[in-house]
Amino acid sequence: MFTFLRRIRKSFIYSGAITKSASPVGKYLLYAIGEITLVVIGILIALQINNRNEWRKERALEKIVLEDIEANIERNHQLIKDAIKTIDRINYSTGILNQAIKANTPFSDTLNYHIDQGSRSGTFLFKLNLDGYESLQSTGFNIIQNEMLKDEVLSLFEVTYGYVQTTLQFANSSYSSNWWKEYFYKTDMASMIPYDPEKILQNRRVITEILNIAFLRNDFQSSLKESLVPSQRVLEMIKEELRGADRNVDPPAR
Repeated sequence: MFTFLRRIRKSFIYSGAITKSASPVGKYLLYAIGEITLVVIGILIALQINNRNEWRKERALEKIVLEDIEANIERNHQLIKDAIKTIDRINYSTGILNQAIKANTPFSDTLNYHIDQGSRSGTFLFKLNLDGYESLQSTGFNIIQNEMLKDEVLSLFEVTYGYVQTTLQFANSSYSSNWWKEYFYKTDMASMIPYDPEKILQNRRVITEILNIAFLRNDFQSSLKESLVPSQRVLEMIKEELRGADRNVDPPAR
């Protein structure tokens, strides 16, 4: 590059009418100005190349982070839908119990399963995937160039998923109290046997605990349902951004 520029400069200086009439001092000044111009142009070109390389490195890193977040949201989306279905099944058992309580139905062995289900929080092994978002936090939020996408990602993980986590904690706290051990014993992982079957469905403590768990469980389920729309929206935005990243390999003109 420098050799090419020097050839142009020499051609301009020594072949033009200016050089024929210029004094030796004038020729020297022209030579010096040419050298300075050459250095400045070289620096500007080097800076431009360096900036382009840095831009490409940042966009490559942005793509990796967005792909990780995309994978997080896809796994979370499926996890949330599965949890909603699980809670629907649990709520079915709660409905059976409520009918038995209202009808003052005599206790039977068939109610063991529904009591066990109705006392569950529905949060067993539920854990949101946050690795990609944590990577974004470590890298820096400004790595995402699209401001709207950045705001949506922040809102999803901090606000929407944050609310899911809060309702999850409340539901877990209700289940972890082990209140049922005073009234039931377990023969296996699928049933709870009451110590006093004849009175268990009229026991105020048992009814209150099951209803409280159902309330917190349904609150958790509501937060899950509310998260589906924003998570799908952010997922589509990320996919569109990644498609654009594949098309745009050079920095935008300024």
